[in-house]
Amino acid sequence: RRCREAYCAGYASRAGWDPRKKHALLRAYETDRAVYEVLYEARHRPDWLAVPMAAIERLAVRGG
Repeated sequence: RRCREAYCAGYASRAGWDPRKKHALLRAYETDRAVYEVLYEARHRPDWLAVPMAAIERLAVRGG
């Protein structure tokens, strides 16, 4: 949550609009990033794969 808030606050300050107000867009970005992380961890650190997989599950099941 802290990372999401920091990202959104920084984005809002530079872009002039807050991604937290576009829930579907923010969820799509987070899902894209989590899938990238799954592939990276699977290739380089399979022991850490549970971290991005948990993010994908959270985004899919609860919508964020």
